[in-house]
Amino acid sequence: MKRIVIASVLKPVDDTRMFEKLGCSLADAEYEVHICGFPTLAKNQSKVFWHPLSHFSRISWKRLMMPLTLYRKIKALKPALLIITTHELLTIALLLKKEIDCKVIYDIQENYYRNIRYGKSFPLASRLFVAAYVRLKERLCSGFIDHFFLAEKSYANELTFLREFTVLENKATQPLVVNMNRGRRKLLFSGTLAETTGVFVAIDLATRLHAIDSGITLTIIGYAGEKCTRNQIQEYVFGKPFIKLMTGDSPIRHSFIIHEITSADIGIISYPANPSTSGSVPTKLYEYLAHRLPFLLINHSPWVQIASEYNAAVVFDDDHRAEEVFEEMTSKIFYATDLKVPTWEGEELRLKSAVQQLFA
Repeated sequence: MKRIVIASVLKPVDDTRMFEKLGCSLADAEYEVHICGFPTLAKNQSKVFWHPLSHFSRISWKRLMMPLTLYRKIKALKPALLIITTHELLTIALLLKKEIDCKVIYDIQENYYRNIRYGKSFPLASRLFVAAYVRLKERLCSGFIDHFFLAEKSYANELTFLREFTVLENKATQPLVVNMNRGRRKLLFSGTLAETTGVFVAIDLATRLHAIDSGITLTIIGYAGEKCTRNQIQEYVFGKPFIKLMTGDSPIRHSFIIHEITSADIGIISYPANPSTSGSVPTKLYEYLAHRLPFLLINHSPWVQIASEYNAAVVFDDDHRAEEVFEEMTSKIFYATDLKVPTWEGEELRLKSAVQQLFA
């Protein structure tokens, strides 16, 4: 049985892509799968082996040493295939490729250059330099990578250093529960909490809708990687008892997010225009579709096109009046079609095929 290690620095070992999608899919294909990543409180009841790192702060010396820690862990495991999910592990992946003669896949989950340059994780003066450094590292290391996984179709055009690759979009795993008795008052914002993902747009929209109907509430669930962002969100929702904030110092378990999706009436997808996300499809869009959750969707044409196939969304612009959004969200008949929504099943077949060919 061939051994596969999937490794990350910041993603928890039960991360939905690393564990639920890549890990469980490959374990079902009779590979021995190990995941190294951030610790979690979840209990492992699968065939996948977890190797949680010791807890560390996002910005700390211990964080800087994590690639070396992972290098030692992975070397001891001696995998036939190493899948890395971040540019931080490119250097150790190349060392391990030579030392233990393993295949290496780079699972590109983000366009790091755009995220760093157009996001706010780094000071403005250093963003271009850091973004350029990361892209240069990816280019220099690309010749040693055996295969690439891409979380977005758009990366095939955005990333010119790619060679052999397989697109594995973050479509939802098949849902266990679809709530057929949804109302129109419980709003939900789920996933990464950041200005670039639209959490402040969602709070503003929910506040305006609550002013029209006091029965409207908003639940925000997810992880904000930057402490200053968490503080800003807490300040933003202070004095608004109709908003429930569910976040913390570590990533939220995906099962908790799915529970909120099945409990909500209407989701919100409100990414502001930004080059870092313009070519991506939010994972939550696929999750909302899979659970047949209606959602309020900011007017970004590629996402509107996907949602329109299922009659799943109310589309809004920044200048839309809240009264118009409220009228449509309370009167529209959502999911009027029985068209099957896209799930991970198709991506799983491509995943297994790509790994099989790599071992052939």
